[in-house]
Amino acid sequence: MNTNRDQAVQTAIGSTVLDFIKGGIVLITFLGTTLAITMVVFKLMGKPHIGGGGTILATVAASLFLMGYLVFGADAGTVRGLSTHYILMICGSGGHTAEMIQMVERSIRPEKSSHRRWAVGKDDLKSYDKILAFERRLLNRFSCHSMDSGTFDIVRFGRARYVHQSWLTTPFTAILSLLDILYILTTPPYQNPSPRPRYPGVIVTNGPGTGFLFLLVARALKLIHLVPASHMRTLYVESWARVKSLSLTGKLIRRAKLADIFIVQSRFLTGPSETLSENLLVMPEQPYIPFDT
Repeated sequence: MNTNRDQAVQTAIGSTVLDFIKGGIVLITFLGTTLAITMVVFKLMGKPHIGGGGTILATVAASLFLMGYLVFGADAGTVRGLSTHYILMICGSGGHTAEMIQMVERSIRPEKSSHRRWAVGKDDLKSYDKILAFERRLLNRFSCHSMDSGTFDIVRFGRARYVHQSWLTTPFTAILSLLDILYILTTPPYQNPSPRPRYPGVIVTNGPGTGFLFLLVARALKLIHLVPASHMRTLYVESWARVKSLSLTGKLIRRAKLADIFIVQSRFLTGPSETLSENLLVMPEQPYIPFDT
């Protein structure tokens, strides 16, 4: 006769195996789809000898995609009832990370079981160090007022294209970057107490080019119902340095309508689909948790 402990162990093992199978299906599906797209691109570029097996590969990719849809689609509804979620923040190098930290530092408020996930480039050590320093500062600040600052983790992604990288090799690094993004979006944080939210509730980006890819993948996952509509809400904040024209990332996100909320910080950039919030770096004027004096 099984005891409660035996049942718990069996449930844990079954859940782990199922997650492993699902992860494998997503990985194979994604690789198959991207390879099929790459073959089509090469064929359009006038290299038909590369795309000879494109039809077969596309058929296999479509079959794997359907399999992934059936597995994940049946499971997606179980996430709707979760009241907890975490926030994913996409950080670029230099000023992008500094702006993101400054906005969070002034606007953060205590929330039970809150979690922050920071996404930084694999080669961006400065942003990694800045985030760690900020989280230590935040912990001390909340502790002074006997409050819980929540948990956090830092995940890393490869860039789609590096500075001075050849355009010939860019498709391959872009595929690797998309795989990193897919893993980040679908892997729950281990620091968060049970029940752990599987997907981020909100995704925030403020201008780095990879932010466009994150929002694009998030939209695709929701479009094919692998992720519930109640998760992965997207927020784009244009940098305060952009006062007369949108950045390239901002233009792409606006044109593709990837952001649920599109915020600009200059009145010269406001349009029918943008929300104006001037100088978010110093808002609110009185932080919810006072700074250490």
